[in-house]
Amino acid sequence: MVSQEKPTTDRLREMHPEARRLWGQRHQLVIRDEVLIRNVDNQSQLIVPQALRLRLFEHAHAGPIAGHLAAERTLAKLREHYY
Repeated sequence: MVSQEKPTTDRLREMHPEARRLWGQRHQLVIRDEVLIRNVDNQSQLIVPQALRLRLFEHAHAGPIAGHLAAERTLAKLREHYY
């Protein structure tokens, strides 16, 4: 269950910086099939937890469709679909 209650200023200060960033974008966020999605510029981006980001990057960078893109180009491609 998702709380509709706004956290206090003190509670926001206690949150991890990433949680605060997401709170600031709450109007662009939806939960779809138990997955957090950000909708921006008519595009949906899967929100990737910090613990999985390196694995996602390595998979995209080394995968057969990567074509050995430079790290910056790989990140740009990932940002099209992931946040």
